[in-house]
Amino acid sequence: VEGRDANDAQVLQEVADAAGRPEALARIGEQDLKDRLRQATEEAVAAGVFGVPSLVIDGEVFWGVDAMAMALDYLADPAVFRSGEMARVSTLPEGIQRQR
Repeated sequence: VEGRDANDAQVLQEVADAAGRPEALARIGEQDLKDRLRQATEEAVAAGVFGVPSLVIDGEVFWGVDAMAMALDYLADPAVFRSGEMARVSTLPEGIQRQR
C-alpha cells in the first residue's frame, strides 16, 4: 500500500513492529510455521480458494477486494444468493477451472 520494498528486511521488520508482532521476522524460517502455512494453503485450495483476499463462508468463496461487499451481503441474507438472478447465474458454466 505504501509502495515499500517487501524484499528489504528492515521494511519487513518495520511492518512487523507496526502490526505488534516484532518477533515475526525472526520466526519466519521456523519449520513449525512453514508446516502450518503449508497446511493452511492445502486447506484453502481444497475449499476452492485461488487468490487473495478470499473469504469462504458456508462453502461460498468470495474472492477479490471487490467481492468483500458481496460477502457482507451474503452474511446479511444468504437466501438472496439462492433466489432470482443470483440462482440463475450460479448455474452458468465456468469459463476457466483450476486444475487440482
